[in-house]
Amino acid sequence: MKTNILFLLLLIPSISFAQIKRTEPSVPESLHIYDTAGNTYVDHLLGDCTSRRYHLPPNHIKYDAIFSVLLAAQTAQKQVQIRYEGCTNSGSQGNIIGVYLVD
Repeated sequence: MKTNILFLLLLIPSISFAQIKRTEPSVPESLHIYDTAGNTYVDHLLGDCTSRRYHLPPNHIKYDAIFSVLLAAQTAQKQVQIRYEGCTNSGSQGNIIGVYLVD
């Protein structure tokens, strides 16, 4: 029993959680809905992932609000900061969790 508890205590620090990051302010480009499932992508400044493309999953609780801000910013040429967590699609695309309108 004590061995199991010790093992669990040693395991806990090695569990890593995705860190929330933000891009630098920039005008979003190429906002598009890719498929009938509603997967949405937008190009923005390069972050920690390997491409400039960010993914907004269709099941995000604030999908409509985030999409609206991105669309309005792209149309009006206003800068946004994208909040993302982790990289999807083999580490190439940031997973959008929020967006800030900068100007």
